[in-house]
Amino acid sequence: MTFKNGNTISVMFGEGNYCENKYQEIKMFTRTIKTSKDAEIAIWNKDDNWYQFDDDNVKGYIDSNEVAKWIDFAANNTF
Repeated sequence: MTFKNGNTISVMFGEGNYCENKYQEIKMFTRTIKTSKDAEIAIWNKDDNWYQFDDDNVKGYIDSNEVAKWIDFAANNTF
């Protein structure tokens, strides 16, 4: 999702992502879509500078409430 301020947030919860589905196969093209209790996110700005979460540019295993907070952060801040 890209916001008017130029920031983009990626929210992923499929196979290989840092979430409860990391080691599970998800077959989206055969209509087997799984849900997840958590997700991984990454945020970058219009200049392709990635936001740093502690010591990484990806934050994983976060619940939906925290995802919502980071979406708000990406939409309303510059870095």
